[in-house]
Amino acid sequence: MWEAAGVVWPSPKTLGSVTFVNGTIDRYHNGYFESNCKLQLTTDGSTWVDSSWTLAPSYPGSASAGGESYTFTGAAASGLLGARVTGETGQSSWSWIVNEVQLLAPQ
Repeated sequence: MWEAAGVVWPSPKTLGSVTFVNGTIDRYHNGYFESNCKLQLTTDGSTWVDSSWTLAPSYPGSASAGGESYTFTGAAASGLLGARVTGETGQSSWSWIVNEVQLLAPQ
C-alpha cells in the first residue's frame, strides 16, 4: 500500500530541500515505510513525478526509522505546485506515521 504526505500550493514555488520526521512506531510495530521511500513533485497539482533527489541518511525500511529525520536534496526545482514524500507499507508495517514534512526554498 502506498502512503504519502506533503503539500499542494496555489501558485508555483521553488524548492531546495525536503525534510521529514518519521513518527514514533506504534505498539503494533507500524509507522514506517518498508520500501520505495521517495520524493515526488508536481507542476500541475495532480500529476506526481518521482524526483531524482537523494535522501540522507538512507531510509532503513524498518522500525529504526521511528522518530528520525531524513532530508531529500538535489538541484533546485522551480515552477512546482506541490511536493510529497511517498513510500510503501506492507506486512511488517501497515501504515506510515509522519510527524512533519518541511519544504524549504533554495539557500
